[in-house]
Amino acid sequence: MRLPIPPALRLAALPFLLALLGCASSPPVDYLDLEVVPPPSGSATPLAGAPLEVGRVTLPPELDRDELVRRTGAGRLEIVPSERWAAPLADLVRRTLAFDLAARLPPRQVVLPGEPRPPGPVRIVVVVLRQLATGGDGALLAGRWSIVDGDAGTSLAVHDVELGPADGAASGPGLAHATSVALGELADRISAELAAHESSAESRP
Repeated sequence: MRLPIPPALRLAALPFLLALLGCASSPPVDYLDLEVVPPPSGSATPLAGAPLEVGRVTLPPELDRDELVRRTGAGRLEIVPSERWAAPLADLVRRTLAFDLAARLPPRQVVLPGEPRPPGPVRIVVVVLRQLATGGDGALLAGRWSIVDGDAGTSLAVHDVELGPADGAASGPGLAHATSVALGELADRISAELAAHESSAESRP
């Protein structure tokens, strides 16, 4: 014998049933990550100065979100709910760039995220981006990076950078890979600038 379900109980169960139906109809989510790209030469850039630490990475507010943001035209962006970054994008960029630099510089020359700072002076890389991983016809990575004296807070070098465009990398995984390659190229430029700065300092009377 089937017992009748009281109307109040049916109403209480309705939100739960609707939530189940919504979950069943939601598209699967792809979680995107960035990868460390080895240096093209396969050898470390010789450096003898203070260790390097990747500090703050600043992203445009429209890109600082979990979902992938794709540029669809001039002044137009598309937010893709089904493709999301596996962690906050600024944290992914900072971690990946730090490991990229560690692959290009001598051992213990880079203080990786989470590691304690060694005693003594440290040079800090600060990155401010106006564009990253949005695809379309524009630059894949664009902005400015600086090397700062960790004690004095003064800039040792400031450079604008523009890499890309990301044509042909319209998918989420394609944009993630292209962004990883661009960060590897940024690490190439930073390590080369550090070597040039040290060489210039040694040549001064």
